[in-house]
Amino acid sequence: MAPAVAPGIAGAPATDAQRYQRALRAEEAVALPDVASPDGESVWVFASGGRLWRSTDRRATWQPQTSGVTADLLAGSAPSATVCWLVGRDATVLVTTDGTRWSRVVFPEHVDLVTVTATDARSATVTTRDGRRFVTGDAGATWTLR
Repeated sequence: MAPAVAPGIAGAPATDAQRYQRALRAEEAVALPDVASPDGESVWVFASGGRLWRSTDRRATWQPQTSGVTADLLAGSAPSATVCWLVGRDATVLVTTDGTRWSRVVFPEHVDLVTVTATDARSATVTTRDGRRFVTGDAGATWTLR
């Protein structure tokens, strides 16, 4: 039987966390977009295909998260360390209120969304690729064109 090798040493099998760390470092080489909470403690990084990661220690370590979508995520807004809104292609709107679990919010038009500004878990403004702005104050149950 071969002796155990410490994680991270050449020749040792990589743990899932180590594989995610390497994948994230590779993605960062192409400047992934990110969004940080006002205190900078929580940061979410997002990529094509609905992939995303979260750091709760100012980018020292990263944990993958399940977005539940495959659309490209394009922008985000984090009004707190646990609340984050993300938007993207194909009318994709996601929100987390606990920093971990994501919910898809129904958007009234099938368009690409390119920016989001949120003030809390219920209130956000999103901008479509053609420049129209939509506002919600009820966590996305209704949207109003502004």
